[in-house]
Amino acid sequence: SGEQILNIRKFKISPDPVQLSGKSITLSIDAQLHQDIPAGARMKIKVWKVSSIFGWKIYLPAPCLVSVGW
Repeated sequence: SGEQILNIRKFKISPDPVQLSGKSITLSIDAQLHQDIPAGARMKIKVWKVSSIFGWKIYLPAPCLVSVGW
């Protein structure tokens, strides 16, 4: 794995909890970039929902609902 080039300081999503029934979702991110991103670079984002069952944390991968620009 490569060196971390981005540090996310704040992440806000609304509505909370997220409704996936055709409604809009708004993301707000405050991030610090540690180096320039080369032209033509691709970004891969993985999203999980963290749930707790009997005190155990379970990471559930969120499905990709739309393909955006790639």
